[in-house]
Amino acid sequence: MKHLIAPLFILLAFVMTSCGPSVPPWQPATEFPLLKSDGTVLSGKTQSISITGISDDIEILVLNFFAPKCPPCIEELPELKEIAKIISSTDKVSFYAIGSTLNSLDNPKPPTQEEMVEELLEFIDFYKIDYPVYLAESHKLQDFGITGFPETIILYRDKERKWYVKRKYVSRINLNNILDFIKL
Repeated sequence: MKHLIAPLFILLAFVMTSCGPSVPPWQPATEFPLLKSDGTVLSGKTQSISITGISDDIEILVLNFFAPKCPPCIEELPELKEIAKIISSTDKVSFYAIGSTLNSLDNPKPPTQEEMVEELLEFIDFYKIDYPVYLAESHKLQDFGITGFPETIILYRDKERKWYVKRKYVSRINLNNILDFIKL
């Protein structure tokens, strides 16, 4: 019986590795509107982001979900600014900051869009955020499986142009972790 165990493990390992990606493609159709510095919320094809609408040239997406009153979100800001700056100089990787509020998660009465915009604008102004910020309402956070803040998701495209989650950070990120995964 012992002599059968090793071949069974080898066969199992072969079967598990020969089936291709074990994770289904990740294609939420959620659209996140752009938040302008004057408080205007823009939507539509050219002013919002949607995973299904990302340019075919982009191979890696870095999505950072944050909330203004979240201490780890504030702590990671210097590194996010650096990541946004580095990624902006590439043509294969995109970075998107997607803001919400702490009480958007698991709240029977989530904040209104106006309340979210007001809180986000104060945060953007106070911390001098110089990269675009998109808006995520409660139901959109659920579409992405966001359970807390901050969360950063790194997606990559395969040869068939389908998106897969490469890494998900459910805490504060640092520059080196992100750069290691996107290989810049």
